[in-house]
Amino acid sequence: MRRQIVLLAGLVLIAALLPVPSRADDGTLLLQAEGEQRTIDCASRDVRIEGNRNRYILRGGCRSIVLRGEADDIQAQMIAGGHIDVEGNGVLVTWSLLHPGPDVSATVNGQGSRVMAQNAPAAQPATPPATPPATASSTAANKTAPEKKPAENPASEKPAADAKAEPPHKLPPLPPLTGPVIDITISGEARDLDCTGKSVRITADRGLYALRGGCRAVEVQGTGDFVQAEILPTARVVASGADTRIAWVKIGTGAAPDIRATDGASAWQIPALGDYHPDPAAPAPDAAKP
Repeated sequence: MRRQIVLLAGLVLIAALLPVPSRADDGTLLLQAEGEQRTIDCASRDVRIEGNRNRYILRGGCRSIVLRGEADDIQAQMIAGGHIDVEGNGVLVTWSLLHPGPDVSATVNGQGSRVMAQNAPAAQPATPPATPPATASSTAANKTAPEKKPAENPASEKPAADAKAEPPHKLPPLPPLTGPVIDITISGEARDLDCTGKSVRITADRGLYALRGGCRAVEVQGTGDFVQAEILPTARVVASGADTRIAWVKIGTGAAPDIRATDGASAWQIPALGDYHPDPAAPAPDAAKP
């Protein structure tokens, strides 16, 4: 009995320590944390975010967002005509309208901070037209045409055990970086760098970076990093680590870059720095688990 009481008391203590959104006297949703990742319903409410390196998905239509922090990454559904107020360095807020209407207005104070509209998802492919009903002439032709017999022992009917599995395709090993290399090793930074003709190697976590001018290569190994980078043709982009993302822009014409993403990372192309498009392979905010 005593053991059960102790266990119950421990569960109550853990529940009390879990961060929960609070509400101010005026009904504002308060989010105060450090390095938190959550999906929260902000339906028709004002939101105030205080803290650093947080990653929030706000859905349901926020009325306004006031953010005071550093290196936060926010994706928000907004009510038409809403307002976003950011004060802090290295903050990225991408927003979309819950329903059609006037765009969101924004006030941004901070080095490297941006508030930008998130483009609508790509249109779904059109449904192929239904097969038209057979006409009388085509029906007659079908009756007179000789029936084709399937070929005996086609390869597709062979037992699966007889088929030889192809060996997995392995990418060739990467050569070491050459030329000038910018090394970034401090976690939690928000930086805007000129990488013209240089390679960038990031071995840090939860950073927010803008790389400009045309990098020769970008290699990121860490957790929770977000990078927007201008790269040269034939450059290589390597991302490794959970929730690490590289949105890249090719500068100039030439062969396609070598893009690799492993261990929970993702890398995709965007039109220009600041013209942020979400990873097309990632789930929509509504599909994210709370």
